[in-house]
Amino acid sequence: MSRLITLAASVVMAAAVLVTSGVMATAQTVGTPNSCNKINGCMWDSIYENQMMMQSGLMTKAMEEARANKEAFERLREWERTHGAAPGNPR
Repeated sequence: MSRLITLAASVVMAAAVLVTSGVMATAQTVGTPNSCNKINGCMWDSIYENQMMMQSGLMTKAMEEARANKEAFERLREWERTHGAAPGNPR
């Protein structure tokens, strides 16, 4: 019987800790610049921003830059594999 009471108390304590941590995390984000206070939500802002980036060509440019960055990183990794270390920065 005492084991059952101990188990029930542990479950209640764990639930209380989870609820308290959730309330504290929520309380920290309310009123900050990252929180959304709009009636229809902030998701539409992200959708419109993505659409504008696609229409203006900024998304294509960003993707090309990211691809070039990835290729440069892969070349550096290959150089490190063959030579043992990254090349130093010239000064």
